[in-house]
Amino acid sequence: MKKPLLSALFTCILSSAFAQYSFINFDINPSGNSNPHDLVNFNGRLYFAATTDSTGDELWVSDGTAAGTKLVADIDTGAGSSTPHRFTELNGKLLFFANPYKLYSTDGTTAGTVLLANTLGYTYISGYPPTIARLGNKLYFAAGVASNELWVTDGTVSGTYKITTFAAHSTPSSISSISVCYGKLYIGAPTSHYDRGLWISDGTASGTVLLKDMNGDNIIDPSMFTEYKNKVYFIAYSIAGGYDLWAADSTGAGPKQITHIASRTRGLAPAYHPVKIYNNEMYFNGWCGMCVTVDNPPGLYKSDGTDTGTVVVHQLYNNYIDNKNLITTNIEYNNKLYFTVQNFDSSGLWYTNGTEDATVDITSNIWPKSIPHRLSKYNNKLFFSAYAAPWEYELFCSDGTTAGTKVLHPPGAKKNALQDASVFYGAVESNGLLFFMAEYTNTGFELWALKDSSLSIGNNAQPLPAAITLYPNPANHNFTIKTTTVFKTGSVTLTDVTGHVVKTEKLYSNEQTISLQGISSGMYIADVWLDGKRSTQKLIIK
Repeated sequence: MKKPLLSALFTCILSSAFAQYSFINFDINPSGNSNPHDLVNFNGRLYFAATTDSTGDELWVSDGTAAGTKLVADIDTGAGSSTPHRFTELNGKLLFFANPYKLYSTDGTTAGTVLLANTLGYTYISGYPPTIARLGNKLYFAAGVASNELWVTDGTVSGTYKITTFAAHSTPSSISSISVCYGKLYIGAPTSHYDRGLWISDGTASGTVLLKDMNGDNIIDPSMFTEYKNKVYFIAYSIAGGYDLWAADSTGAGPKQITHIASRTRGLAPAYHPVKIYNNEMYFNGWCGMCVTVDNPPGLYKSDGTDTGTVVVHQLYNNYIDNKNLITTNIEYNNKLYFTVQNFDSSGLWYTNGTEDATVDITSNIWPKSIPHRLSKYNNKLFFSAYAAPWEYELFCSDGTTAGTKVLHPPGAKKNALQDASVFYGAVESNGLLFFMAEYTNTGFELWALKDSSLSIGNNAQPLPAAITLYPNPANHNFTIKTTTVFKTGSVTLTDVTGHVVKTEKLYSNEQTISLQGISSGMYIADVWLDGKRSTQKLIIK
């Protein structure tokens, strides 16, 4: 097998407002495309799947150097592909599916990559409600030939097994969603061949019970379960009112409908992205199907958990485009909520502070059909992909302002290097670099990394001289940041193992408690910034 090549650094300087960035190309498959996908940061290194002629699509790792970019395991030996995907950290190991429904565990070594179980099938559609969730030190997921089985794993062979079987649904996605709220599993699962109800589980067969047979009220498909104000909020569909907001108390008892919007063709729905808690309110996408009226506008909604407190923040969409009125990703950044919108008349990167006047498209100066995708955060800047012009899908860097939003690419790079959202799988920060896939040169679709010169690989330059303490760690409902440093401006950002930012909060004092409400259990990276200097630590949430 040919060894991966590491090309020379390409340098790109935007302006004095931006740091100097350089690009690194990892030509993993010199004879063709390696098509890296499912990028994830684990234990300070990037894990992903990539293709070579001799091994097929298999598990790789990179520490940001040529020598440290290598094959971990050729699971389907020879030129066949196991196609690793759906990576999740658990108990110090990285779990993933391959071949295609077999569950594996790896510690980052060939010998330590082992088969846990053949799950026969599973439910997973990118962008839709999650069908995998962590509760304590175990992972629960939908599996089985009909995707109607609840499974559990603790990362060992003996600890991986089926818990219970639901009725098989008429569609392939029998179990539509699984989430953890207040120490319980909330599940949208079949009650019959055609209907799904609301289930709650403690992770055992006997403790998995139907919470409400909503089908008797013609209410189906509960999903997007969210912890908020000691209740569990979720979206469910009714023939009369479309998608509406429901809530149960923190024990799961008494589910009831919060909003009733029968006049809307489709009602409220978070579409392709979960409910986001921002400034102690729930934010989500509103979609009313074919209707676009003053009384029934689609767009960005917020709610305080009551019917009267569920209001439109901004009517983002002027025209209905079938299945294209989407808020696809969001990140809290600089005390604002940034989100990407995909619609032919309002596509762009927007931000809001919760009011209509302060809900702004910062990319209005680029092509109106930009179709932005996959927000990531790296060295206190936002990164996303979008069309800069027809057939020019590019990587953008933003400081959150219109003037500070620019295209980034190496000198002489091919146009449309990211092609479109189906090719661009998103950028992931690992070991001081921002990794992604692109075709900037004739090397094909390969792994690339962006390097900020203010950071050094594995060292996070400009370190804070004073100690930063996070406690308790592991944390539960909140944790505290303590420092002896005197600072004027500070913030903390929590990033999960997939590279997605789950929380950003300003710091005002030398000892400040941060709420973890609505954040799932797992391992996170806590980036603490004080006056432009950075400290990065691991935070475990139970």
